[in-house]
Amino acid sequence: MTKRLIDVDDDALDAARARLGTITIKDTVNEALCNAARDRSTQLASALSVLTDANLDDRSAAWSYDARLRPHRIRDRATDPMDRRSRIDRLTNLRSSHTSET
Repeated sequence: MTKRLIDVDDDALDAARARLGTITIKDTVNEALCNAARDRSTQLASALSVLTDANLDDRSAAWSYDARLRPHRIRDRATDPMDRRSRIDRLTNLRSSHTSET
C-alpha cells in the first residue's frame, strides 16, 4: 500500500462513511475505491458479454472479397478511361462541395 497526502471533501467523506458504514477515513476511502473498481469490473464484464453473445457470423461476408463474383467489372474499371475520368470528376466534385461548406 502507498501512503498518500490528499485533500478530501469533508461532506463527501461523511456521506460515504454513512453509506458504507465505515468509521476511519482509511477504511472509508479504501471501501469506496473497492466499490468503484468492482462497479467498473461489472460494467466491463457486461459489455464483453454483449459482444460474446452477439451473432457476428452474418457480417463475415462483408469483409471478404471474392474476385470471381465480378471479374468483368474489375477489368472494365481498370481499362476504361471514361470510367476512371468519371471517378476523378466525382471525387473533385465531392472535394469542392466539402470545401465550400466549411
